[in-house]
Amino acid sequence: MKTNILLASCLMATCFAAQADDHETDAGPDRRFYVSALANYNYFDTNAGIEDAPGLTINIGKPIFSWLDIEAQAFKVAAEDNANNDLDVQGLGLAARFYPGRYVMPFYALAAYSFGEDQSQGAGDTQFLDLGVGYTHAISAHGTSLRAEYRARRGETDGVADEAMTHVVTLGFEMPFGAAKPLNAREEGIPTYRNTKVTQRLATSDWSVYAPCIDSDADGVCDFGDQCPDTPVGSVVNGQGCVNVAPRSVAMPEPGAPFILEGVEFEFDSAELTTTSYPILDRAAEVLLEHRAIPIEIAGHTDDWGSASYNINLSNARATSVSDYLISKGVSNTRLSAQGYGESDPIADNSNPDGSDNADGRARNRRVELRRTDDQ
Repeated sequence: MKTNILLASCLMATCFAAQADDHETDAGPDRRFYVSALANYNYFDTNAGIEDAPGLTINIGKPIFSWLDIEAQAFKVAAEDNANNDLDVQGLGLAARFYPGRYVMPFYALAAYSFGEDQSQGAGDTQFLDLGVGYTHAISAHGTSLRAEYRARRGETDGVADEAMTHVVTLGFEMPFGAAKPLNAREEGIPTYRNTKVTQRLATSDWSVYAPCIDSDADGVCDFGDQCPDTPVGSVVNGQGCVNVAPRSVAMPEPGAPFILEGVEFEFDSAELTTTSYPILDRAAEVLLEHRAIPIEIAGHTDDWGSASYNINLSNARATSVSDYLISKGVSNTRLSAQGYGESDPIADNSNPDGSDNADGRARNRRVELRRTDDQ
């Protein structure tokens, strides 16, 4: 029991200390309060004489550091014994969630202390100690997430020598209060194409989708993707946060002569644009907006690795990704079309004459083109 009381005291002390630190810096995680509603299912100790039963958990919490959340929690389980007598289990307390890498993998460990009652153990007050693991997955740009947990819960009741062990599995939703933080703490209200793109991506299995954009050098590139983190304020940088690489030139295609968007690249085996593609596509959007009457096809191409049907689908998805980006920059969707050609139209050999792999040729074949469609 003394151990449980000490744990609760440590959780409260950590909360107060972290709140003090919060006033010292603006950098850090999304610190909005959140509420979670979780349905749980409780597997009781076979010696307790209680039938396994569902319950409900409510948490109200707040991120303190990138690695720590503190929560107030309440849970209740409407259990029954083997004779169908009601035996409620309920408690109120504090919990801490520990993230080893919140914006890389949103898995966490947790520790919690609660005070309440376990009627299966008698009429005395019960102290509960939880240890477990969990996972959150963002499902909206606002920050609403799915939350799943496993907890091993040990209950210690006054006047009862034996401790009860319960295995608790939970699933539910977690929703933050209020609007999300500004993307750039030093330039509030002035988001750029780079950090805006990160936060506007749809929820996917990519665990870094909703990582908040901390931009220490205020160049518009989030720290987690900034390869030049100390550029002077006001510098014009590329998608990697560096000033030494200028965007490649972009021109309108001539009739019958596609224009290759050199430097537009994607994540491996994906239609997700790399950050280094954004300056080129921004310039492409400017050029297209200067020639508003010309319809354009975005043509995607791959090398010949993989099946022909797979490459058609991948090139279609990549062409659509580029088209969506250009539309987000103001280019009318009525004049753009996206088409994938897969491996069918190479501009270089995928293999050398001796049969060995031609890496440079493959790289040239993996391309995106602008094609005029008014001459067809």
